[in-house]
Amino acid sequence: MLKFVSNWLSSPAHPIGISIGQRWIRMAQVERVDGEFRLIAASGIEVVPSAGADMGQRLALFSKAAREALARGDFRGRRAVFAAPWPDLSIHPMRLPRIEEALIEKAVKWETRGKLPTDPDKAIVRHLIAGEVMHENRPCVDVIALGMSRPAIKGLLAVADDARLDVLGIHAEPSALVDCFANIFRRKSDATVVNAFIDIGCASTRIVIAQGRRILHLRTIPLASDDLNRALAAVEHSEIEEAAKLRATLAINELKENAQASNAEILVEPCNSARQAEADRRAEAGRAIEPTVARLANEISSCCQQHAAAFAALPVQRLIFVGGEANDRLLCQSLARQIGIGAQIGDPLVRMARTTPTVLGGGDWVKHGRRNLLP
Repeated sequence: MLKFVSNWLSSPAHPIGISIGQRWIRMAQVERVDGEFRLIAASGIEVVPSAGADMGQRLALFSKAAREALARGDFRGRRAVFAAPWPDLSIHPMRLPRIEEALIEKAVKWETRGKLPTDPDKAIVRHLIAGEVMHENRPCVDVIALGMSRPAIKGLLAVADDARLDVLGIHAEPSALVDCFANIFRRKSDATVVNAFIDIGCASTRIVIAQGRRILHLRTIPLASDDLNRALAAVEHSEIEEAAKLRATLAINELKENAQASNAEILVEPCNSARQAEADRRAEAGRAIEPTVARLANEISSCCQQHAAAFAALPVQRLIFVGGEANDRLLCQSLARQIGIGAQIGDPLVRMARTTPTVLGGGDWVKHGRRNLLP
């Protein structure tokens, strides 16, 4: 009863944000207090590897977890906003003659026919205007079409109905990512910085190049966490799941060592031999995945070069690593050095006060509170 009264008297909260990934399903909710966002509820559900590629199993897992969380009163209300899963998004960049903005939608529908995995008539297709460019001495406009099939949308709406959620919208993850960090980078100088957000996911790496809230370039690279784990498993002669656990353990231990090193008062100095053994193990794992990391760095560099070819005056100035693999600081450092662009770890919750223990899983930024700049 007291909890009900407390929730009723509290300031109105924003909808519950929901992301259904291949390794983690996450739910979070914020409220705005005195002009600042505050995290009031969060939950993370780990997806077993066998269900990662099966959207049906992940939706069933989400439905059960959401009903339980709502029954416990973890979240306020039942309004929700879904992030359209990256695998369900079809991305098609195009270059159009400079035409009236009202005609661009028709042009996009025409240009995407036969170029998207699904018929545009059986999908919801939206577009982003990246900006004007010169092509063969003619002014053109670069446009990015984003499509999601109607069956995929109906699947999300059906599971939301099963969980008794009121869906307000389904937002494309690239737009949600850029909007999130636009609320963090609020200095006047940040408005002109061109960032490349790098989300190294389970099966693919997603790159979003943006200036402020304006998305300039999108690309999905079929090289990601699973490939790194396979490379390590091949050298270790182990299962992929074991290699993934080893990489995660080494990354977390490295973070803890850095935290201890930055603490002015270390009460117990770690054993030098144990520390050296851990460093050697980390170096071995790094050598095992080095060729895969080099391939990924080349792909990201190529993406940045493609962007620069279209927008020569807006080169990428900063890399921002997000997602689960951003926990691996050494991996991010290696990529940044090979690409040759300054980088940092992205923390989407850095400006938020928290009124609840945060369990987001995977790339749980609250757990480590990291905003380390990378050389």
